[in-house]
Amino acid sequence: MKTVAKILLIIAFGLIVCGAVFFGVGIIMNDGDIPMAKYDVKSYGELGNFNDIYINTTTADILFEKAPDGKAKVVCYEQEKQPHNVLVKDEKLTIEVQDNRKWYDYVGINSSKTAKITVYLPQNVYNSLFVKTSTGCVNLNNYFNFLSIEVEGSTGDVICCSNANDIKIYLSTGDIEVNGITAKNLRLKVSTGEIEVANSSVENEVKIEFSTDDVSIKNLTADNLTVNGETGDVNLSNVIVSGKMNIKASTGEVTLNRCDAGEIKINLSTGDVKASLLSSKIFIVDTNTGKKQVPNTTQGGICEITNSTGDITFTIVS
Repeated sequence: MKTVAKILLIIAFGLIVCGAVFFGVGIIMNDGDIPMAKYDVKSYGELGNFNDIYINTTTADILFEKAPDGKAKVVCYEQEKQPHNVLVKDEKLTIEVQDNRKWYDYVGINSSKTAKITVYLPQNVYNSLFVKTSTGCVNLNNYFNFLSIEVEGSTGDVICCSNANDIKIYLSTGDIEVNGITAKNLRLKVSTGEIEVANSSVENEVKIEFSTDDVSIKNLTADNLTVNGETGDVNLSNVIVSGKMNIKASTGEVTLNRCDAGEIKINLSTGDVKASLLSSKIFIVDTNTGKKQVPNTTQGGICEITNSTGDITFTIVS
């Protein structure tokens, strides 16, 4: 046991020494100064006409604003060694980071500053928007309309209030908020983070996937709704689905408040299911451990609830 402790102490000491060496080299490579990222502000105007937008960045937050003077402009508040190339070619606006950092630039004191890209758009209708970011947040306001919106991120939040035919937002870690939109298809996916959809209308399908954290949907109309997750609560309020509503989760509670669908299927392993529906259903209930209380109605669409551990309670409200 003593030998193991000695080995761990030697390893810890070695890591401290390595850290000190890297820090010292970083200072030397930065002319004797403690390494700290420097920031610049760059503005790009006279961009020409474009209908598509492509953004690929790392740490910058991305904001979209209405151009006050009716002219497209991009303003980058960026790290000196992580500038962005901004150009319009073949009617596509491209904003792409150029990472010029060396290994020793990663050694030093983290700045409290955050890189930011602000895109000022003169039109309110565009074709496609694609955004890829590592640790930045994305904010789309309700002034804009797109044929398609696609956002991919590793760590950072996304707020989408813009309309589009197809909206796809995929995150590893971060919250997704969709509010006040109209779309034909909406697909949201996150591993760790909350998903919130509110005050929206989707013509065809809403598909939501999550691993850890909660899903909240309120004031939504759609043709079909699918929620598939692992651990977290699923809360629906005033959600009206003309076709199928399918909810599947491993651990967590499912709550439906004044909701309805042509057909409802809920599959849960551990957790309670509590719902108030707006119309009668034919209930098919299967639970191993827990109480079940559902209306004795024989008309309407199928409402099938499968639960291993937890209570099942349904009511019909007018």
